[in-house]
Amino acid sequence: MSKICSFGIEDGKVGVARVFASRLRFRCIRCAKLCCKLGGPRLTKNDIVGLEKAGFRIDQISDSRRVLKTKPSGECIFLRFDENDSQYECEIHEHKPLLCKAFPFAVEPESVNGQYELVALPCRGLSMSRGRRVSKGFIQNTLSPILLTLVRERIEF
Repeated sequence: MSKICSFGIEDGKVGVARVFASRLRFRCIRCAKLCCKLGGPRLTKNDIVGLEKAGFRIDQISDSRRVLKTKPSGECIFLRFDENDSQYECEIHEHKPLLCKAFPFAVEPESVNGQYELVALPCRGLSMSRGRRVSKGFIQNTLSPILLTLVRERIEF
């Protein structure tokens, strides 16, 4: 795990205090090597509502802890390999759980001073040369809504 930044939440907004990995970049390469094969993510309340609206019965796709079920191999029940593109795809991409959207980024529990740490989990889409730079702007503009929900619902990987 690599520290990306420390951040706080004030008045419902994410304030990035310091970015530690300023040269890091991210672009999903749809390899599904880690994100979709590490067991299912914990579902947020909004994930459940969205999946139910899409016609899924939560008791059929998640366990009693609100964790998305997996295949015997450990991979997500919604992961499929597209033979034409030679890439993995998510069958529920439009309703993808929040932790799936956040990957490879995760929030470490709150520290004593009210700051959280954004960390990067192992992922082949992280590099120093390709993808969007994981800057203060990227964190505030792209990850902010995800971070707010993860912190509010105390959802961890």
